[in-house]
Amino acid sequence: MQPSNDLGVGLVNRRLFTNPVVPIEVATTLPDDAPRFVDHEAGDNAQTIKLSAAGFIDHAGFHKGFGLNGEPGAVNGRASLSRKHTLALTNRGGATT
Repeated sequence: MQPSNDLGVGLVNRRLFTNPVVPIEVATTLPDDAPRFVDHEAGDNAQTIKLSAAGFIDHAGFHKGFGLNGEPGAVNGRASLSRKHTLALTNRGGATT
C-alpha cells in the first residue's frame, strides 16, 4: 500500500495543477461565470486576479476520476484525475509519459 495524504491519493507519482494568476485586463475578457478570486498573495493594490484551474478543467469536460486507459472517455484509468480533487493527477500504476 502506498503512503497517502489528506487528498486520499498516493504520494508517489502525484502531480497538481495550480491556479493561474492573470492581469485584471485578461480576467475581464472571460465569461461572467468563470470562477475568479482576489489574489491575496499580491497585496492590497493587486492588479491581478486568481482563476480557478479546477473550474477550467471541469468546464473542459474532464471531471473528477476521468482517466485514460487507451480508450476515449475511460474513467479511472491508469493515469487519471483524482476521484476527490480535479486538480490532482494520479498514476494508478503503469502510466508513463
